[in-house]
Amino acid sequence: MEILQEYKDIRDGNDCLLFNYLGLIKVNHELYVVLHVDAVRGGWTGNPNNAISEVFTDYEEALDRMNDIKNSI
Repeated sequence: MEILQEYKDIRDGNDCLLFNYLGLIKVNHELYVVLHVDAVRGGWTGNPNNAISEVFTDYEEALDRMNDIKNSI
């Protein structure tokens, strides 16, 4: 397994901090995973954490998906 690309973003929200992490992981020569983890930190938020993973058999499709998510953050 190998992390091919990653993106981290931390920014201020409405009285909280927003965390986003994206990773493009190569599992083997024909399997790729895009991982998106986001978290919110602030006293009133309940501090939720979310993780979504998507599996691809094509590197370009996985990379496109990662970039789509990155552009929507």
